[in-house]
Amino acid sequence: MEAGQRLDFVNDLAEDLREGRLGVPRETLKRFSVSPEDLAAGRESDGVRELVEEQVRAARVGLSASRELSALVPGPRRALVEALVEIEC
Repeated sequence: MEAGQRLDFVNDLAEDLREGRLGVPRETLKRFSVSPEDLAAGRESDGVRELVEEQVRAARVGLSASRELSALVPGPRRALVEALVEIEC
């Protein structure tokens, strides 16, 4: 869930900010020298590019790990979990 949410935040970054929602922690923005205003304005910079790349990498790691979850789910529900994971991946 966390990885899927992270990916959603990255996909909707500028739009969410225009609506007053910041999906990436401010500490993370600071680490890349990026401001919420930079993101809301859709500014391209090395910091924004690196921030997005890091968020996507983290999402991929989490989504890859989530493939193992279906083994923990009882039979009939396993297909649903596998489908949800596949959609996100």
